[in-house]
Amino acid sequence: MSADGSNRLPELSEIDASINTKIDDLFPGLSLKLHFETPSFEDIFKAGTVRVYEENNIVSRDFSAYGHGAQRSIQMALIRHLAEIKKEAENPTTTLLLIDEPELYLHPFAIEQVREALHTLSNHGYQVLFSTHSAQMITAERAQHTLLIRKTSETGTIARKRLKDAFDKVFPSSLSQAHHIFSLSQSTQVLFSNKVILTEGKTELRLLPFLFSKKFGKTLGQHQIALIETGSVDNIPKTLRVLKELDLPAVAIVDLDFAFRGAVKHGFIKEDCGEIVELRKSLEQLEANGECKLNGGLPTGKNSPCTAAEAYEKLCADINCKPHIQQLHRQLLENNIWLWCNGAIEAHLGTLSKSEEDWINFKTKIEEKGIDGTCKDPESINNIMNWIALSDIKISPTTEEPSAKPAAGAQT
Repeated sequence: MSADGSNRLPELSEIDASINTKIDDLFPGLSLKLHFETPSFEDIFKAGTVRVYEENNIVSRDFSAYGHGAQRSIQMALIRHLAEIKKEAENPTTTLLLIDEPELYLHPFAIEQVREALHTLSNHGYQVLFSTHSAQMITAERAQHTLLIRKTSETGTIARKRLKDAFDKVFPSSLSQAHHIFSLSQSTQVLFSNKVILTEGKTELRLLPFLFSKKFGKTLGQHQIALIETGSVDNIPKTLRVLKELDLPAVAIVDLDFAFRGAVKHGFIKEDCGEIVELRKSLEQLEANGECKLNGGLPTGKNSPCTAAEAYEKLCADINCKPHIQQLHRQLLENNIWLWCNGAIEAHLGTLSKSEEDWINFKTKIEEKGIDGTCKDPESINNIMNWIALSDIKISPTTEEPSAKPAAGAQT
């Protein structure tokens, strides 16, 4: 197709001859040939696109003729193909791959395929950078290395510490323990939250989000608050330290036994403080009365007429113990830790067990009668809801604010 082509198309030569006869009449001695620059293979591939065929349809359509979902699926399929090719490639590349929210318009299994394809490319020379709002794009192992980006009117856009950096400082020789604290769901919740509530029990995990929604008309997630079960009471102080390193506001909710164990061990409460001494005496009296059994000075369910939780409830029911427990509650609040003053959440709610059936029945009653008409101790339940909401000015508590201090470092 070029003017000097050795195998010039005859149709072009015919056009040239016809035009040249007319030029010769006007300006003798000149002639012309139509010229089309021969493209290189690089030019051809740069100008290339794809044609899309639907099942049982021989007519193709341009890629751009499809909706966002189909377009993103095709794009990510090509990414996966590239990843498979690079698995076998010997020569490294220096390509930087930038993708804004690769999960858009994809179903859950497709998101997982794309996530692993990008990881494959990152292991074969590509520098891969993607932004995401999907927890599915981040596995538990990679969550530790994920960069957390936040934007506020006060600070502008900032990058928080990575989880791994916080782990290394809090657990310099125990990364496996840090990984245990943040399981898959927990890690991803932390990545997308602006405040974290730690709890040791499943009842809090099942019922507190429901109660919060009923009280304020919005969910914890709508306010970027994550509720995380730590697995054990001993993990709560450690996790609070990790979140503090991340500059992520965090609070914790604990049963009464924490005051004797974790709070003492981690320096929140002194073992010889008056409240602990007096409460231990009361526990010894309960054992002397045959109402419970102690092991190491604390309730146990082994060979006992009651469970450890029931023994703590008996302690809380003693009118002489209430002032001591309230003082421990106030002291722990200063460290952003809420202590259940009746022993555990079940005693405040009035639920009998920690079963799914009991939780469902409780939710049904809340739907019918509300918090005040259902809970055994509605005042404490309302107070803890307000306490959780203290660092979020978008929520307007419907009852009187408790006297607790807001979470340290809370962002409004």
